Amino acid sequence: MKALIINDLQNDFHPAGLAPVPGSDALPDRINALQKDFDLIIGVRFWMPVDHVVFAGNHLWRKPGQSIRFEKLDIELKEMFCVADSFGAEWMMGLDTSRMRQVLDKGTDPLVPPYSAFRDIRNRPLGLSDLLRASGVSEVVLAGVNFEDSLRHTLEDAKEEGFKAVLIPDAVAGLSESE
Repeated sequence: MKALIINDLQNDFHPAGLAPVPGSDALPDRINALQKDFDLIIGVRFWMPVDHVVFAGNHLWRKPGQSIRFEKLDIELKEMFCVADSFGAEWMMGLDTSRMRQVLDKGTDPLVPPYSAFRDIRNRPLGLSDLLRASGVSEVVLAGVNFEDSLRHTLEDAKEEGFKAVLIPDAVAGLSESE
């Protein structure tokens, strides 16, 4: 069975959002059209508390774009984005979420930067692999926003977990030319 994973298609990544990703505004219609081809659809989103370590405003005299060393990790500080329960963290307007069986949240631990849909940067699982296996999934198809390379990391982690994994380029925003 194949599953569609919709990654980070949130208002803050809209070209008019706080962390704009060019081309993301075209994705809701494209992804809506894909959904009919899948029995299992999972949404993955940033859902970060206001006191998250990656937000520059939580560090004295720091600005977005600067880096800090935190518990042996180099972290590039960001403007606040996708704060839990905010408009920016909601699914991008126009995306049909009615067929999502599950929504997984990334970045919920204020002391751990998000990484992929499968695990956080400390290698702690987020539950996606177990959910996919329990549902009989052998192949995952990825669509959505590649903010901070989270979609690329998700693709790599899916393969590492033993799933066949593909990305649909027409349903992704934020990839570099080489990807």
